[in-house]
Amino acid sequence: MAADSSGGPWLPITSPRTLRACSAFACRPSDAFVCSYPKSGTTWMQNVLAQVVTRLETLRPFAHVSDVSPFFEIDPHWEEAPPDDAPPRPSSSSSSSPPSSSLALSSKIRENHAAFGRRCFNTHLPFSRMPRGARCVLVVRDGRDCAASFFHHLSSQAEEDGGWVQGWDAFFDAWIEGRIAFGSWFEHLEGWREGLERDAARDAANDAAADAKNTTPRSRRLGPALVVRYQDALRDLPSVVRRVAAHVSVDLTDAEVRSIAEKCGFAAMRSDLDRFQPISVRWTDPNFAFVRRGERGSHAELFTPEQLRRFDAKAREVFGVDEATGAARVPFGAMDD
Repeated sequence: MAADSSGGPWLPITSPRTLRACSAFACRPSDAFVCSYPKSGTTWMQNVLAQVVTRLETLRPFAHVSDVSPFFEIDPHWEEAPPDDAPPRPSSSSSSSPPSSSLALSSKIRENHAAFGRRCFNTHLPFSRMPRGARCVLVVRDGRDCAASFFHHLSSQAEEDGGWVQGWDAFFDAWIEGRIAFGSWFEHLEGWREGLERDAARDAANDAAADAKNTTPRSRRLGPALVVRYQDALRDLPSVVRRVAAHVSVDLTDAEVRSIAEKCGFAAMRSDLDRFQPISVRWTDPNFAFVRRGERGSHAELFTPEQLRRFDAKAREVFGVDEATGAARVPFGAMDD
């Protein structure tokens, strides 16, 4: 089923111009993105990636996890590109037209990337807006828990920064229809599933053609993609650490894996909350803890039976139905045990 490719609406800190710069960004093969729908475990996986690439901060410590993997699609992380970095203007442009401007990563982001020796980001972009060529860690979670967690998040966020000021029922109506920041969880997952499957088929065809001609295959759309399910990280975080490290080509010892898993546990992160609390928006609740529970099933405290029915109906509509089980075909096993 065709998924919506826009990914919006967006927070006030994300402009159309920044979105265009994100899609046009020139990735390096070593670049790494933590990709997710909001509240899928993004910050958790940012910390895993940061601890992996800094080898438990022995290569370089960081004050905030966003120093290592900044939020990709927000305006403050982009600035006017120097003239030498700006793309050439199309030949069809009129000489009387004002010069077109382009965006580049901000100097602060570039300095941090240089200090850590690697470019990492976190993003909520849909597949269709992602730049090509990077290594992606796609984090997925039960959409019902995403909705509940996102409600708590936006209810504590300043209204002028995209916060939510109404109750849960109104939030659910907007969320299930994709009318809140970052749009629909359903369309986000379906878009990534469709995109990765389409690219895999295209890459296989390109590889076969290259083998037949003894030539080098064309570059891949996104580069390798690793899917991490929230429930798997809860169940066996050391295994997830190993998978992420292998995905970004970092060799870790067993002792390092165990130490990273301990440092990325929810208790450890809650005890060091200032390193993980978002800094791109303002908060109305000074006691709001961004790293909340780290558990499954919290949606049961908010969802009514009717809302559960509507969620299931939407999942069937967007994902389709498995004829063998009668259940929605949720991509990546995001809601499986």
